[in-house]
Amino acid sequence: MELLHSLRFLGNEAVHELITPEENDINVAFNIIEHLIQSIYIMPKDLKKTKFKIHLDEYQKFENFIIESIKTSPSFDFSYSYSIKKLIGARGKISNENQSKFETILKEKISKDELDWIEITENTEVENINPSETFYRIKKVP
Repeated sequence: MELLHSLRFLGNEAVHELITPEENDINVAFNIIEHLIQSIYIMPKDLKKTKFKIHLDEYQKFENFIIESIKTSPSFDFSYSYSIKKLIGARGKISNENQSKFETILKEKISKDELDWIEITENTEVENINPSETFYRIKKVP
């Protein structure tokens, strides 16, 4: 954040006080802008083309990750019941604490009919499961 403030000060002085920045300051400013564009727009797209694990540390990121996984999986089975771990898959990485928190929020949103693309189901496909584990069926592509 400090870098962006420094960039703003440099620009404000150049525009409002007509102070010409030094060449080195301009070069650093361009580097800051280039890295900002890289990290916001380019790297996230490049990351999708890798097998890097995605850290799911916020609820909305978690929900969006599940939606994106459904949309991009050519073999997604809409008749199957999935646990949260299966919905997240191998690319998603989530702490046990966050999984519990996010699943509680997900269940709440489902019960309030805020999500029309997913429902809680009975699991009939898997034997020897944890009885406290919740399963979900995806009703349609979100």
